Amino acid sequence: MKIVILFGLLALIVISTVWITTKNDKQITDSYIACGCGCCDLDNPKVECLYKSSGDSLQKIIDEDKKLSQNPDCNVVGCNLPVKYIYCD
Repeated sequence: MKIVILFGLLALIVISTVWITTKNDKQITDSYIACGCGCCDLDNPKVECLYKSSGDSLQKIIDEDKKLSQNPDCNVVGCNLPVKYIYCD
C-alpha cells in the first residue's frame, strides 16, 4: 500500500511540474514561478525581483529550473516552495 501511495505522489509531482512549466512558458516576458522538482504551494509563492539593469535574466532562471526538474533525484526529493521571479525595473 505504501508503494502505491508513493508512486501516486511521484506521479502528481511530475504532472504538476509539467503543468507549471507549460503555464510558465507562456509568461516568459512577465514572470516565472520556479519550483525545481515541483511546487508544494502555488497559492503563496515567494517573490524575488530581477533587474534587467543589473544583467539579471528571467530566461536563465527558466533554463536552470527546467534543468533541475529533469534531475532523476526529483523522484525522492519531494516538492519545493515556489519562487516567483519578476522584473522590478
